[in-house]
Amino acid sequence: MKLCKIRLKNFISHLDTEIDFEGLTTQYNTNFILISGATGSGKSAILDGLIAGLYGVGRQKAHIGNREPACAYAPRGKGWEVVVELI
Repeated sequence: MKLCKIRLKNFISHLDTEIDFEGLTTQYNTNFILISGATGSGKSAILDGLIAGLYGVGRQKAHIGNREPACAYAPRGKGWEVVVELI
C-alpha cells in the first residue's frame, strides 16, 4: 500500500489539514517525505491521525476515545474526522 492523502479535521492540533503525499512525491520527484516543524506544530498528530484513520484508535486515547473535538480550536459539539487515502 502507498499513502496518498490524509485529511485531519478537528484532530489534536489540526483544525482542517489535508496533506497530499502523492502530489508532494511527484512535485519533488522523490519517494521520500520528511515531516518537520517546530515543537507543538502537529508532526506527531499527523502520525496519530494515520493510526486513527487506519485502526480507529491511536496512541493518544484521551483524544480519540471520545468523539468530542480533539482540537482546541474546534467549535464545541464538532467531532473529529480523519480520512486516509491509500492505493
